[in-house]
Amino acid sequence: MDGAGAVAGAAGRRAIARPLRVTIVGAGAMGSLYGGRLADAGHRVLLYARRAEQAAALRERGLTIEELDGRVTTRPVAATADPGEAAAGADLLIVLVKTTDTAAALGPFRGRLGADALLLTLQNGLGNEAAIRAALGEGIDLALGTTAAGALTVGPGRVRHTGAGPTTIGYPDRGVDGRLAAVAAALSAAGLPATATGRIAGAVWAKLLVNAAINPVTALTGLRNGELPETPGLAALLRGIVAEAAAVQRAAAPETVEPGDPFERVLATCAATAANRSSMLQDIAADRPTEIDAINGAIVALGARHGIATPLNAALVALVHGRESSVVSRQSPEGTG
Repeated sequence: MDGAGAVAGAAGRRAIARPLRVTIVGAGAMGSLYGGRLADAGHRVLLYARRAEQAAALRERGLTIEELDGRVTTRPVAATADPGEAAAGADLLIVLVKTTDTAAALGPFRGRLGADALLLTLQNGLGNEAAIRAALGEGIDLALGTTAAGALTVGPGRVRHTGAGPTTIGYPDRGVDGRLAAVAAALSAAGLPATATGRIAGAVWAKLLVNAAINPVTALTGLRNGELPETPGLAALLRGIVAEAAAVQRAAAPETVEPGDPFERVLATCAATAANRSSMLQDIAADRPTEIDAINGAIVALGARHGIATPLNAALVALVHGRESSVVSRQSPEGTG
């Protein structure tokens, strides 16, 4: 380990025994859910939005969360579009931007983070560690994570909590320490059940396999998660997608393979999040770019590298990109080709 890594490791071993100073990078649905929960639990939360008007609206109107039990709660929130303000004094930065926005969102933070700051990414897909280090440099202290929680933006400064589920966090390069355990405890106490693990790569892959099946199929069909296994022909399609992805995992990262049938985990997720509209479906519905390249595209790329055929995943990548392109086509003036 080089000098910067040693400093980061030492900082990571110090537990935090006070309210956290948390910056949420990405004030969308999931960022707002995490930020609101942590603020309610007594932590000093700052939402970072790249658009100044979004940050101003959050400061003026506050953040409203529609809870799973039907309650609607509104609380004042601190928000900024200034990366210097967002980085200053932060103990923890939670990254909840789309994978396609990582460089643009984190690039302005380069050189601004304190030596003791921990950055936690809860983004989907593979490749987040490399993208974050490319944006911020190698000296940062980074933890990876997955979450099964769900949220939906229903209006400016208003989100709906659409699904509860566990969060798993861990370092990519070492085991659990006191600070990571403290972050997991803080999330759990805020109503976001979290576990710290020394095997985060396995959790990332397990989430990837679930996302690879559910997200593109919901995006292309418009179905909610729970409708997939009940629709004729789609259960077999989901099984085939997961089988390809699992074969790639066994070839590319055999040490990350978890016990159990990944297809059964897909079915369990569909049941547990039956009413959810997946993030990729939300992106398609809102005419936004999707994370298809970080999910199914990553599977296809690794499959090609290891000689594993992935025709179903490749077809999904092409179809979702085609769906994205149709948005551009619809928005272009007629006759422009």
